[in-house]
Amino acid sequence: MKPHDQFPDATWTFTTRVTDRRSFDIDMDALARAGVLVRFLRDTKCATIQGMFDEFSAALQFPYYVGENWPAFDECIADLDWLSDSQDSLDFGAGIVLAVRDSQNVLKLAYPGALGNLVGCLESAGEYFTTPFHRGEAWDHDPIPFHVVLHGETRTAFRPWQKYVELK
Repeated sequence: MKPHDQFPDATWTFTTRVTDRRSFDIDMDALARAGVLVRFLRDTKCATIQGMFDEFSAALQFPYYVGENWPAFDECIADLDWLSDSQDSLDFGAGIVLAVRDSQNVLKLAYPGALGNLVGCLESAGEYFTTPFHRGEAWDHDPIPFHVVLHGETRTAFRPWQKYVELK
């Protein structure tokens, strides 16, 4: 599987995959082998806000000093320079994919609207990464594909997300 077959443009999307967990993992591993920075997010760790902050922090290796609140999360998710392949500019190979296993469970134990907060942060990150930035800074970059891939074993798994975002 080539990244450009799955995500042909340097855009950002929320994409769904209806499949069993093993097949989802195999698909995402194929993207990683093709040069995409893939990070898995486990549903069992993301049911609460605290758990979600912890899981994203671990999967994306957020700096130790990051506060566990929405503004700090929003800032870190739209940065990720510590994961770059280059020290001179942002380089994430063929793009970034956040692979969310059993996505229906994300923030299911949180307050109403928490998933909307998460979606807003991910949308901001997508807009940042897909917008070219060239000003002679270390965070300069060409458009970087950024995709959130939601896993579910049935289409109903994506209902919570559909309140906040158009899914492809």
